[in-house]
Amino acid sequence: MASFLMVYAEYCNGYLQVVGIYREMRKNKKLLTFIDARQAETGQGLSLSDYLIMPVQRIPRYVLLLKVMRWLLLINDAKLLTIFLGIIEEYFFGSSRLC
Repeated sequence: MASFLMVYAEYCNGYLQVVGIYREMRKNKKLLTFIDARQAETGQGLSLSDYLIMPVQRIPRYVLLLKVMRWLLLINDAKLLTIFLGIIEEYFFGSSRLC
C-alpha cells in the first residue's frame, strides 16, 4: 500500500513541472501535429494534458468516496473506513510534498 501511495505522491510532486515542460514542447509544430493526430485517433476528445491531470484528481475523489461511504455505513462498519481515510488524508494532504 505504501508503494502505491508513494507513486501518486511522486507523480503529484512532479505534475506542475511536467505541465510546464509540456507547454514548452507544444511550441514545436511537428510535435504539436503529432500530438493532435494521436488525440484525433483516440476519438475520446481528451488532450494529453487531460490525461496528465487524471492521477492528480484521483486521490481527492477517493477521499470523497470514503467520506460518503463512512457516512452511509453503520458506526461499527465505519471504523475501518475512518482509519483508512485518516491514512490517506494525512499522507496526501497533511504533508508539504504534494501539490
